[in-house]
Amino acid sequence: MTAAVELAGENEIKAIIGMEKWQEAALVAQIGSQYQLPILSLATAPATLPSAPQRWPSLVQMAGNYSHQITCIADIVKYYNWRNVIAVYEDDGYAGTSVMLDLLAQALQENGAEIEYRLAFPPVASMNDPTKIVLEELTKVFSMQSRMFIVLQSSLPLAVHLFREARNSGLIGRDTAWIITDSISSLLDSVNSTVISSMEAIEHLGAETGSSTKLLETILSSKFDGLSSKISFQGGELSCNPVFRVINVVGKGHKELDFWSAENHFFERLGDETGRRVVTWPGDTNEVPKGWTLPTNAKPLRIGVPGNASFEKSVRVDKDNNSNRTEYSGYSIDVFLEVVRIIEENYALPYEFVAFYGTYDELVNCVYNKTFDAVVGDVTILANRSKHVDFTQPYAKSGLSMIVPYKSKESRKARLFTKPFNMQLWLATGGILLYTTFSVWFLEHNVNPDFGGTWKNQLSASLRFIFSSVFFAHEERILSNYTRIVVVVWLFVVFILTQSYTDNLTSMLTVPLLKPKIEDIGWLKANDKQVGCDGESFVRVYLTDVLGFEAKNIKNVSSQYYYPDLLNNGTIAAAFLELPFEKVFLDEYCGTFTHTNFTLRFGGLGFVFPKGSPLVADVSKAILKLSENGVLQQLEGKWFSPPLDCALSNTNTDVESLNIQVFWVLYLFSGATSLTCFLLFFIRLLKSYRAQESKIGNGGSLGEKLVKLWKYFDKGETRNGNEATPISDELDGLGPPQWDISSSSESEITEHPQASLSFEVQTSPTPHA
Repeated sequence: MTAAVELAGENEIKAIIGMEKWQEAALVAQIGSQYQLPILSLATAPATLPSAPQRWPSLVQMAGNYSHQITCIADIVKYYNWRNVIAVYEDDGYAGTSVMLDLLAQALQENGAEIEYRLAFPPVASMNDPTKIVLEELTKVFSMQSRMFIVLQSSLPLAVHLFREARNSGLIGRDTAWIITDSISSLLDSVNSTVISSMEAIEHLGAETGSSTKLLETILSSKFDGLSSKISFQGGELSCNPVFRVINVVGKGHKELDFWSAENHFFERLGDETGRRVVTWPGDTNEVPKGWTLPTNAKPLRIGVPGNASFEKSVRVDKDNNSNRTEYSGYSIDVFLEVVRIIEENYALPYEFVAFYGTYDELVNCVYNKTFDAVVGDVTILANRSKHVDFTQPYAKSGLSMIVPYKSKESRKARLFTKPFNMQLWLATGGILLYTTFSVWFLEHNVNPDFGGTWKNQLSASLRFIFSSVFFAHEERILSNYTRIVVVVWLFVVFILTQSYTDNLTSMLTVPLLKPKIEDIGWLKANDKQVGCDGESFVRVYLTDVLGFEAKNIKNVSSQYYYPDLLNNGTIAAAFLELPFEKVFLDEYCGTFTHTNFTLRFGGLGFVFPKGSPLVADVSKAILKLSENGVLQQLEGKWFSPPLDCALSNTNTDVESLNIQVFWVLYLFSGATSLTCFLLFFIRLLKSYRAQESKIGNGGSLGEKLVKLWKYFDKGETRNGNEATPISDELDGLGPPQWDISSSSESEITEHPQASLSFEVQTSPTPHA
């Protein structure tokens, strides 16, 4: 600062060029503004500052700002599929560092990555023992999973200590990656080869920019072609987008990999296999580092397991006090063991289970605060949990179901005889029965004495015949062949209906008449009933916050074995269980409890890992593979298959009433047959009537003719004055041959000599024995 004041006070000084740190450039710019002296800063600003021309009118920014470099770094991280990074910087106490960190966090988030840890160093000038302090800070990194480092800002002395100690401590080696910005890379040529060697296999960025020493007015109005792009200024800074070189430090030198710009991003593909562009990574390998440390036998993956799971078939923890060993079993454990088997085909995954006794939310938070590296158990994937941790692909469905006791439906037995057919089918059956009755009466009442007489006798005889035919107990004789056709089809319909009715009624009488005791969740809340759930899971909070239950009406149930007694003695009216534990419970207590129609679906059951953990992708792929090859289904069958008697009783016992859809073709066939016979008979009847009318004359009005036609049909005769002509005579020869279906002991039908439709009924006495 003092040197800047002295320089500004000399008349020979026309401009000041330099300042590699932004805070230095800001201070010198204030002096330049006082002395109206152009200040050409080579420092990179943390971001675009709209107020810079007003605050420092003499400042010319030759290095642009960090925003483009941050975007370039985020593109590199995305290109190599790194999820977590460690940000390294020298904290100089100015706000510029926090701005850079915010820009980096935002850029990484847009590319699906995040900052796992911020490794901050104080200025080197404030360190009594830089080597010791740097080593102490680097030691903290060993508790982190990420091995992908981004050095945002550092002075050259700090960079020398940083990379020397990082190499000595093993942080520059296989499966690690380092990226440095141009604040350090621009100084590579000024350090000796030993320092560069300690930075081996580090990618860094170098800005391709030009400079000028002209006075402020000339500089700000300058427009010319520089070494890498056109040079012009706007608002006191370079208006062009910089182009960055991506450089790979190898051994005691470095090699250029690619160029990057905001418009084109990478000009070519990074790290291809065409020779000089192949990246040499730490450990002298061309294999892209994972960017995170793999678990080892010395430091295995610490996996939290629910120690107090409500359903033991999912997770069970058994501790042997004698041997001090803990056994872990259950469906979730078996799924994880199969996942590990698939992963270890590519790399080793040492792990150790640790039982955790607490709520599931607390267990998930243990991953977030790095107490555990993962959680294996029946953990439901929820939106609020996903804010802090990552879940794998779900390995089982999850949801929430309401369990209640059964109650008997014995009160419905009194009207059970109506249930085999639904109302629609009963109405259709009644309709086809009446239609058939009409058809039989129409075809028989003029030629058959059994269906003759008064209207009352005709109606009762027709109905008696049809209803008795349902039980195949009809006694009336059938004389018309048309009627015989109608009756045959009707008897076929009756046979099908009676068999179907009998079978369905038998099924309804033999199955248990049970239904849920409570079906409406609103009834529980309105009547202030208590419900039970696993208090260690998310269900209790869900019942209060989402479903609206009062906390006093929710009872915590710690084991599946407590639910039956609590439900049977009325302590709780219903139990809310997660899927698939609802299935486990109902399989064990089949015939006693059932689920209602109230069911909610959630994201499934999954394993928990820290945000950005690369293991999530590998574990999810393994779960998908287990699903595709049927292993998950086999494990479900192993742990959740019901006993044989429960498997049979769990089948749907509700026998549904038969509907018209089953019989509509049969009814249509019967109706069409009756209609056809009716029309054929009616046509013959009209022909006969016209023939008779032609003989006796067809005078009279239309009304009189209709009356004659009706009498002809009803009475079976026409009249010409006082002379009546029977209809049987008029229909002589118009109908098909007749045959008698009655026994000789009852009556004897004698055909007309000319095979007419009239019959003579003779009653013969029964001979004595």
